[in-house]
Amino acid sequence: MVKWILGILLVIVVLAGIGVWWFTSWIKSQEDDFTEMMDYATQFAENRTASDCATESAKQAGDCGSFGMSCLIKAQLFMQVCFDNTQDTQVFCQSIPYQEGSVTMVTWATTFCAEQNQSGQACISTLTQLGDYCSNQLVDEKNEKTNDA
Repeated sequence: MVKWILGILLVIVVLAGIGVWWFTSWIKSQEDDFTEMMDYATQFAENRTASDCATESAKQAGDCGSFGMSCLIKAQLFMQVCFDNTQDTQVFCQSIPYQEGSVTMVTWATTFCAEQNQSGQACISTLTQLGDYCSNQLVDEKNEKTNDA
């Protein structure tokens, strides 16, 4: 019985190792695409608002297929870099109903995506991530104010 358990554990370890190797190789193969998306997001944000970033993020995610992991990662990467480079991110973040585990953020994301004619799950998932981004931004802002005082 012990040999069976050790055999199963060995198979699991080998499969996990193969999975890590594959994922690392895949990330390296996507590096140029990710860098290109980050550059595009930075340029896009130069003279745009956070609302424009949200709209473009919805479009980027809406173009992803059902199993477009690379596309979805690029859409979320676009969103974060774009929001990092706009001047009114804090104002925009204060206008959305984010709270950890809250259904209201999903409802907001669903409505926002539908308004952009992007009703797919990729759009909703990406815009829901915006709630986490905004929550982290406001925590950072509070920490900065505390440190300045």
